[in-house]
Amino acid sequence: MKLNLKQMVIPLLVGLLIGGLLGRFASPWHYFKRIPMGNHEDRILKRFSSKLGLNPQQKEEIKAILTLSRKQTEKLLTDIRPKFEAIRKATAAEIRTKLTPEQQAKFDKMEKKFQHRRKGPHPPP
Repeated sequence: MKLNLKQMVIPLLVGLLIGGLLGRFASPWHYFKRIPMGNHEDRILKRFSSKLGLNPQQKEEIKAILTLSRKQTEKLLTDIRPKFEAIRKATAAEIRTKLTPEQQAKFDKMEKKFQHRRKGPHPPP
């Protein structure tokens, strides 16, 4: 079976977008930072357009796919955030019980610094 370019590119684009978003949120200090997605989508579309020579119709179709993918990914991340936070808090609490009082004080400072860094310029919704 021979696939045309459209059948190969669209799944690749969706996979790249989802992989990039999930990779971005995999790092603890980036987990809650919001990515300006509209700008990100425009950059992806511009790159694909220049490298693949997309025509105007393809650009519109791919932009719609990227927009839908972004909405689905944001919903997934919204559902995951509370679970992630609960696991993170439980892990920190369990680690803290294994430390001496002196180590706990240091650990608390580390946690506070982590929380500040994680919130960054774009706190979680």
